[in-house]
Amino acid sequence: MALFTKKPKVVEAVQWNGDNLAEFQKLLGETEVYTDDEGGLIVNLPQGRMFVTRSHWVVKDPSEDTLIMSDFNLKLRYKAKK
Repeated sequence: MALFTKKPKVVEAVQWNGDNLAEFQKLLGETEVYTDDEGGLIVNLPQGRMFVTRSHWVVKDPSEDTLIMSDFNLKLRYKAKK
């Protein structure tokens, strides 16, 4: 049996704070992004419509996959690059 470790990768991420729509549009490019009546975001991704609440992150990795994750999960998986 062989053991492997996951290679580190650098991702781009923006945390929704309710007032930074322009940052999301810049990160997601042509992807449609809308605000909802409760201060969240609706993001139309290839895998379907995703809902982003305040404090959640939209993460784009080098393979161009886009993920929505909580603050807890982002900090669990990734370390901030300085």
